[in-house]
Amino acid sequence: DGYVGRDATINETWAANRDGAGEAPADAGGSEGMGLWSGTTTDRWHYLYRHIYLFDASSIPDTADITDATFSSYYNAVTTGLGAFSVYLVASTPASNTALVAADYTQLGTTSFGSIASGSITTGQYNGITVNASGLTAISKTSVTKFGTRISWDFDNVPPTWSASVTSNVNVNLADTADT
Repeated sequence: DGYVGRDATINETWAANRDGAGEAPADAGGSEGMGLWSGTTTDRWHYLYRHIYLFDASSIPDTADITDATFSSYYNAVTTGLGAFSVYLVASTPASNTALVAADYTQLGTTSFGSIASGSITTGQYNGITVNASGLTAISKTSVTKFGTRISWDFDNVPPTWSASVTSNVNVNLADTADT
């Protein structure tokens, strides 16, 4: 797992920031943020980060019916400087199952597999997203299941009301975090 993002310039349009090529360090360990940071110029944006999570679910028997699943993350912090938001669980299609690259930034889906509102997140513990029917069908019983997360503005492609140099984000422990 890890994060992918875009943070090359401090004052990009929403479209350039959301739809441009990934530029952030891509493979991460420890605790990492996911969210949106505004720039210093009106209606311009600085960072947008997304997360990618890969699970080997091949031990699930091929004949099993998957009827319930919860995607849980350990949240260290929630910041809502740009306003409250939701974290959406989506599909991801990274180029590799073992290492993320900057180009994976554009490889996150737009169908919701479930979500959690920023106001419902309790920091310092695991918080779960109930996986919906679309997400349940995305769980592979024969190989790697590939999920990702996006904040609601990114998911909906509608930027929040701009305010200079503030952020809305979550800080999540990734798999390489000790005791995770």
